[in-house]
Amino acid sequence: MFEQLTHDLRSLQRQVTRLRSPVPVRTVVAMLLKRLGKGLDYREIGDKFGVGASTACIKVSEAMKLLHLMKNYPGSNLTPEKEHFNYRLSHTRIQIKRAFGRLKERWRCLLKALECELDKVVLHATTACILHNMCEERKECYLEEWNRLGEDAIGDLPRPDPLNDDDADSNSNIIRNILAHFLYND
Repeated sequence: MFEQLTHDLRSLQRQVTRLRSPVPVRTVVAMLLKRLGKGLDYREIGDKFGVGASTACIKVSEAMKLLHLMKNYPGSNLTPEKEHFNYRLSHTRIQIKRAFGRLKERWRCLLKALECELDKVVLHATTACILHNMCEERKECYLEEWNRLGEDAIGDLPRPDPLNDDDADSNSNIIRNILAHFLYND
């Protein structure tokens, strides 16, 4: 299964330069699986694989972009492996939703449209993420009532329709199966 994922992500392979050797695709896949399967942060991944935290973040992000959006297995008569995958995916989504919720509530500018040029929007969002991470790492005060304030401020925004099986191509289903097998057997 690891080999299949390495093959599917082979477009991540970079050229050797005079300055440095590229991170091999096998290493990128291993970093991706450690991030998703074990929840390691990028510093831990970097230490484990001999790269910097920023390099680990970039490489894992590149791999994630190639994997498309993951969705759970539908149905009720699932194998234990597929049940475990659905559980892990659901748990991850909850953690992501909480993290973004705290980010938006702490940095209120993200609750509404930013009235500036696109490059400045990226700068605003990036700065908010950096400051948010600094606050989280330092265990700065976060007031739970901020959560309630955000709902009043943003109201009922339209939400995208959920993905259905027709939206997925066969490659993303193969990758989902590989990840399910890895997560269940690790």
